Amino acid sequence: MAKSIGSRNANLLRLVEERALSKKVEGKKAEEEHEEQQETVLPYLPKDCMLKILIRLPLQSLSSTKFVCKPWYNMITSDNFADVHFRRSESVLIFQKPVVSRTPTSYQPEKSNTFSVESSLQPRPSYSSIFDNRVRRKFYIQFMEFKGGKIETERYNLCCLGKIRATCNGLILLDNDLKKGGLIVMNPVTRKLIALPAGTICRPHNESFGFALNEVTVDYKVVHLFRDELGYVSCETLNLGTRKWREVNGPAFGVFGWFGYRPISAIGALHWVPQINHSDCIVSMEVNSEKFQTISLPKSCTTHDGIVEMGGFLCFVAHDYQELNIDMWILKGLCNEAWTKYHRITRSVIDMVPHFCLRISGDMVFRRDEDGSFYAYDFTHKVMTKIEREKGWFPPSSSCLPHVNSLVSWEKASWEYNSMMARSIGSRNANLLRLVEERALSKKVEEEHKEHQETVVPYLPKDCISKILVRLPLQSLSSMRFSCKPWYNIIASDNFVNAHFHCSESVLIFQKSVASCAMTSYQQDKPNLFSVEASLEPMPSTSSIFGKRILKKFYIQFMEFRGGKIKTEGYDLCCLGNIRATCNGLILLDNDLKTGGLIVMNPVTRKLMALPVGTICRPYEESFGFAINEVTGEYKVVHLFRDELGYVGCETLNLGTRMWREVNGPAFGIFGWFGYRPVSAIGALHWVPQIDHSDYIVSFEVNSEKFHTISLPKSCRTHDGIVEKGGFLCFVTHEELNLDIWILKGLHDEAWSMHHRITRGCIIDLVPHFCLRISGDMIFRRDEDGSFYAYDFIRELMTKIEREQGWFPPSSACLPHVNSLVSWEKGQNECD
Repeated sequence: MAKSIGSRNANLLRLVEERALSKKVEGKKAEEEHEEQQETVLPYLPKDCMLKILIRLPLQSLSSTKFVCKPWYNMITSDNFADVHFRRSESVLIFQKPVVSRTPTSYQPEKSNTFSVESSLQPRPSYSSIFDNRVRRKFYIQFMEFKGGKIETERYNLCCLGKIRATCNGLILLDNDLKKGGLIVMNPVTRKLIALPAGTICRPHNESFGFALNEVTVDYKVVHLFRDELGYVSCETLNLGTRKWREVNGPAFGVFGWFGYRPISAIGALHWVPQINHSDCIVSMEVNSEKFQTISLPKSCTTHDGIVEMGGFLCFVAHDYQELNIDMWILKGLCNEAWTKYHRITRSVIDMVPHFCLRISGDMVFRRDEDGSFYAYDFTHKVMTKIEREKGWFPPSSSCLPHVNSLVSWEKASWEYNSMMARSIGSRNANLLRLVEERALSKKVEEEHKEHQETVVPYLPKDCISKILVRLPLQSLSSMRFSCKPWYNIIASDNFVNAHFHCSESVLIFQKSVASCAMTSYQQDKPNLFSVEASLEPMPSTSSIFGKRILKKFYIQFMEFRGGKIKTEGYDLCCLGNIRATCNGLILLDNDLKTGGLIVMNPVTRKLMALPVGTICRPYEESFGFAINEVTGEYKVVHLFRDELGYVGCETLNLGTRMWREVNGPAFGIFGWFGYRPVSAIGALHWVPQIDHSDYIVSFEVNSEKFHTISLPKSCRTHDGIVEKGGFLCFVTHEELNLDIWILKGLHDEAWSMHHRITRGCIIDLVPHFCLRISGDMIFRRDEDGSFYAYDFIRELMTKIEREQGWFPPSSACLPHVNSLVSWEKGQNECD
């Protein structure tokens, strides 16, 4: 009995010790794991927030990011993620680049990180099987991206022996060069592939392959058209779900002339242009019913015409060779639908061949038949621009196919089941991990809170932070935006730029000459000094500098009017050209490295852009205006000049297109001289056309680009002038010892109205200069000594402004300006 009781007690004691030890080990292990993970594990975020973060990663990063943890893997491999990523992906052009002649060793990839399609299907093929297929070349699969008016060529690190036959939703259809007549379906991003059985074998120039998604069954389908020995065009189809070829009824006899044009997938069908030239119809095969029909075209399809997919619809692009236009027609359905005229591109090039449409931006990409250069047509701005491309070899048009880099897979049903199971397991693991982290970190968070509560910035709503940052000076904003990513996004947003612009006071910008030009004057004197010309052309030749006779270098500075004093500050900028005009914080400079060229720049952000050369004439025979088109939100440069016959011509340039365009100038004899700079107000630019006794002003409406002459309430003398005040046009005139201020609120059917009369503190030679945007005071400058005066409309008081001793620029060299973060590349910036 004693032995049995002792054994039971020993077993009980051992069990208690094991349980206590297990708890201690588990607790210690949890603490160690927590200490290792607390610096690396991301804090818990809602699933939708994490999805929005991961969806913005490039595809190259997603392939490695999905292996970080199981929840991320489940999210990235889910159908929802693949669909959202596909909808956000822009179209590219996929092509193949031949690299070497066929040898037995060329079957394997040359580099360790290059994926060989054929090696993954048959790792060790016999040499006889390779040479039976008579493979001559190996291809690298690459793609072209169209970004910012440029073409960027990138590689998938894939090599193959067969040619690409068709594409669909990120999948490509390849020839299986190891099996005669066989095909391969592959996603070049995920490198997932499947071999298809061989179909009917025929000559390459007598067949065409189509690849489309059946939207009813959600199954991908391969369509094979081929001409048999009797000349009939037959058809066979293969569903990727069954992987079996099935013969279907082909199109009518005699419809197909050749198979050179690749089919286009749109409105639930595949469409072919069946003739090489002068085709009056297209042949369409409905993917679901597998029936063929012929659809008449609105006009005959010639060599440079074609069909493309645009926004899910079928678009027919046809040239009008007589008027040099391109007409676009849209077909929205197969049954009882007719072609509708969609758009016309005027003044086009004859040999523009439509290639494809970008899915996100909507631009249509053309390729010129003469030199193979690409052009993009913007439907919003109605502008055709040439796309810059890298030098070197480029594939022909016939081998470039529209494509989308995506994570799409053809295994839809199994993918949904696996994703559902992975989501359920991942959600349980995520909940368990969250519970452990919350319990383990609760105490430590409380202790750390006491240490950091005096140093860490408390949480503030986004609008509160924005209101704080918008009150900081520009010098501080340039460094504050790099404090953290949320602050960077706030400061770089359009709302912040607009709010900061509306809070910014007007200044006077001017240039101060520092030295005569020498070889060293082109480069900046100080390490923190920004040279405008050096940023455009870092190392110019000696002949180019002295050939343009650059005589001076200028520092760009500005004057602030605060508390009745003038404070002069600099941007740490130097340039060689003169400032021609200003608008919303942007300045227009002469490009002294290119005769007749101009530069648009924001002196605060130091962002700049060179403009092409316009009409070249004498400096005193021209005038430049710079304004924003309030209808389109685009900035416009206006150039007035006197030609050899004495007529005043006009040309305009939109910063979006960067192309000069001639417009009708003002009537003959209206302009006497170009000494007065134009004033931008009420949607127009306004000039005083005579040096003295001008009874009218000349106005140029920015949107319609039409000139008007507007009569003044009285003749404009030497010390009178026009300024912008509160968005309206203001005419200031001297009347005895008083100053009368008139306001014009619109161009059409509007009359001048008497706004104010200044009776106290008036001096005969006070010249109106500009109005402060925030305080509303009007700044005058005395013609005798160049001193500044400010008139306060609320107190009706004219006061002299104190200024620093030393050199001050003349009135003609000072321009009203606003220090802002505005950029010309953001059309949505609604700045006054």
